[in-house]
Amino acid sequence: MAEFARELYAAGVVGINVEDGPGPAGRHTAKIAAVKEAAAEIRAGRMPAGPTPSYEEVVRQLAP
Repeated sequence: MAEFARELYAAGVVGINVEDGPGPAGRHTAKIAAVKEAAAEIRAGRMPAGPTPSYEEVVRQLAP
């Protein structure tokens, strides 16, 4: 889950819901812990980050 979170971040994703879905609470707890670990690495600068477009830039790109 942590690696998936890193890949999503590198792709420009800014949020995910990892607590949704069926399964035991322990599975959800482990997912959240893994994503928190990845987020800490990203904030510490150990993850390469590309430019993230603003909301306005995304809307302009999507508008006809």
